Amino acid sequence: MTLKTNPLVAMIEESILLKDSAQRILSRELSGPSLTRLEGLVLVSIVGADHPQTAPQIGRTLGNSRQVIGRAAKRLEELGFVRKLHNPDHKTAPLLEPTKEGIKYEKKLSSTFDEIVDGIVSGRDLKKCEQITNDIRRLRALLEAYEGQQNFTD
Repeated sequence: MTLKTNPLVAMIEESILLKDSAQRILSRELSGPSLTRLEGLVLVSIVGADHPQTAPQIGRTLGNSRQVIGRAAKRLEELGFVRKLHNPDHKTAPLLEPTKEGIKYEKKLSSTFDEIVDGIVSGRDLKKCEQITNDIRRLRALLEAYEGQQNFTD
């Protein structure tokens, strides 16, 4: 088996291409008069988190550096969409929490995204997406466990 025929490698490549396609479609909606695409993605991440997160944590999720996420978070704070909270675990990495205005704006983005999805896939396809998502989560957990066993460094 070569890299070109390895099913895991092919799935990862398709996932990357899928992410790129989705980001191109979303960029129109996430880029409004007040937000860049990245700022919109950071806002969605902050609102969607179950607890306040730091810029480095969000950066790892989105695949960007803490500096890039920090700049986006600063802009979101200036717009009143995000507030910084004291982080007892780290002096220089504040926790980021959405404001009411940020949550309202994110809901508008989510509503628009739902309309886009409804225009692309049917209910049956959404069920298949749920199944694939669960399978990918399990695979990611296996990869992360392997990574931990290998003591890879960042």
